[in-house]
Amino acid sequence: MIFMAFFEDIGKKITQTGQDAITKTKNMTESARLSGMISDEDKKITQMLTEIGKMYYNLNNEDPGDEYASYVSAIKESIAKKTQFSDQIKKLKGVEKCPNCGQDVPHGVAFCSACGNSIKTTPQQAEPVPDAQPGEPAARCPKCGAALAENARFCVGCGEKISES
Repeated sequence: MIFMAFFEDIGKKITQTGQDAITKTKNMTESARLSGMISDEDKKITQMLTEIGKMYYNLNNEDPGDEYASYVSAIKESIAKKTQFSDQIKKLKGVEKCPNCGQDVPHGVAFCSACGNSIKTTPQQAEPVPDAQPGEPAARCPKCGAALAENARFCVGCGEKISES
């Protein structure tokens, strides 16, 4: 009998331990699920705060008030640096922006291939119109003979409108 009571006691302890493990596993799973939901809400809050900040900046960047002036000034400095860095990248890549449409055009071309606008270059900046690269179709401008980029609507050498045929 003592042994039976001993084994019944062990059986109860094993059953209780198993139930406790199941409960802890369920609690951990639920806790992880809720933590994920908290994280999702934190992301939403951060996104909304960012949007509020952008709206405030866009509405008040000229007169932000004393408490926000240093932030607005820092943002303007960062925007200026980004523009400077972007211009440096363009220079390294040999491109510049068309002042009319903003399309990237090779440095030194006379006209934008997207809108036909004259690209003002000084004589020392002017470079020869690029020839077609190996493997590229040698489409040429019917007026000046310059190589044409794929989908070019205007010649970069003379500004001639390219027919779509």
